[in-house]
Amino acid sequence: MKKKFIIEVDIVDGSVDYKNPDELNYFEVLGAIEFVKLMISNKFDNEVAE
Repeated sequence: MKKKFIIEVDIVDGSVDYKNPDELNYFEVLGAIEFVKLMISNKFDNEVAE
């Protein structure tokens, strides 16, 4: 089962937009964003430790 929430950042004009094709609710989106933040932090910590 896959759900999509897409965040688009335009580095030229600084705009941020999102698309919610699977119509996730507020709590599902926040949970997914928090989970991804933890995954990225863990990967960064592991790379720094090596």
